[in-house]
Amino acid sequence: YEGVVDRIAALGVINGISEKTFAPNKGLTRAEFAKIITYTKGMQKFADEANLPSKFKDVKKDHWAKDYIMVAADMGFLKGYEDGTFRPEQEVTYAEFIAITLRVLGYVNIDETSGSTWYSGYIKRMFEIDTNLLKQYAADDVILMHPGPANRNIEVSSELLDNRVGKTI
Repeated sequence: YEGVVDRIAALGVINGISEKTFAPNKGLTRAEFAKIITYTKGMQKFADEANLPSKFKDVKKDHWAKDYIMVAADMGFLKGYEDGTFRPEQEVTYAEFIAITLRVLGYVNIDETSGSTWYSGYIKRMFEIDTNLLKQYAADDVILMHPGPANRNIEVSSELLDNRVGKTI
C-alpha cells in the first residue's frame, strides 16, 4: 500500500491514524468517506472554505468533517438516517459503500424500497453493470452483504465468505 497511500496522503484525501501509521484494516467512518468523496469530486476547496449549516442534528458546527459531510450530502451522495442523524463516526458498511460509490459514479434513482433490504436495488444495479466483484458468490440473484464495516482498503476477505446462499458475506 505504501506508494498509493503516500500519493493519496500527499493530496490530502485521506490521512493515517498517526504520522507513520495508515492502518488499512481500520474501519472507514462516514465522516472520512465524506472527505474522500468531496476530494474525488473536486469539491475540496469549496468544502475547505465553506461554513455550511449542518442539516444533521449530530454533526455540530465544530466537527472536523462538517463541511465535507454537507457538500457530499447536498450533492446527493450521502444520506442521513430517518431520525435526523448522520452518525459521522459510525463505520461505513459494505452495503453503504456500494450504494454511495454507485451514487458517486452517477447511478441515481435506484429504488431503495422495493427489495427485501434498502440496498437490494444497488446490488441489482451492480449486477446489471457487471461490476459486482462478489457476483461469483451469489446464487439465484440473491446476495446478502457482510453486515460489518468496510475497511480502508475496501477488500473482501475470503474468511467473510460462507456457503454462498443464506449466509452473510
